[in-house]
Amino acid sequence: MIINCTIEDLSNYLQEKLTIKRYQHSINVAKCAQQLAELHGVDAETAYIAGLLHDCGRGMSDDELLTQVYSDGRQLDEIEMRQPVLLHASYGAVIAKNVFAVSDNDILNAIRNHTIADTEMSVLEKIIYLADMIEPDRKFDGVKRLRKLAEGALDVAMSSAFDISIKYVIKAGKLLHPKTIAARNELLIMRGKQDETAAKK
Repeated sequence: MIINCTIEDLSNYLQEKLTIKRYQHSINVAKCAQQLAELHGVDAETAYIAGLLHDCGRGMSDDELLTQVYSDGRQLDEIEMRQPVLLHASYGAVIAKNVFAVSDNDILNAIRNHTIADTEMSVLEKIIYLADMIEPDRKFDGVKRLRKLAEGALDVAMSSAFDISIKYVIKAGKLLHPKTIAARNELLIMRGKQDETAAKK
C-alpha cells in the first residue's frame, strides 16, 4: 500500500490545505505524471500519487516553513534561508511520510526534488519534475516543445527544462540553487559521453 488512505481522502486533505488554483495544479500534475509514467515504464498509480502530493507543503507561508524546518532541527543552506518557498518541496516529503505513511523513497525524493532537482534523479523524479512544468495550465514560451520532448527521451526533456527554469529564475532576479546547476551539468556531461561513445562505433 502506497498511502494509508484513499485517493479521495488525499484529495480532501489537499483541498483543505491548498488554494483552489494550487489544488487544480496538483490534479493536473498527477494526471500528467500518470501519462508520462505509462510512456516511460513507471507504475502509473505511484506516479499519480507522487504528482498529487508534490505540492502538499505549498500551503504554508515562508515564516511557517522556516519555523517548521527549524523545529525539526534541519540545517538550511544560504539559498533556502533567503528563499524559503523552496522549502515547500522538502517539507512536502515530510508530510507525505508522516501524514500519509508514504515509505517509498522514490516518491519521497520525487516530492523533495520537484523544484530545484538534484543529481542522480530516478525516472519517477524526472517525471514529476517535468509534469510540474508541462501540466495543461502551464503557459510559457517553449512549453509545447517541452511537452513533446517529455514523450521521448527524458534526459533530453530534462536538459531543456533546466534551461527554461534557469532562464526564468535569472529573469526574476532570484537565486539559483547549486543543485539545479549540478543536475544540469550532470546531464550534459552524461550526454556528451554518450555522443563520444556513439562516435567511436
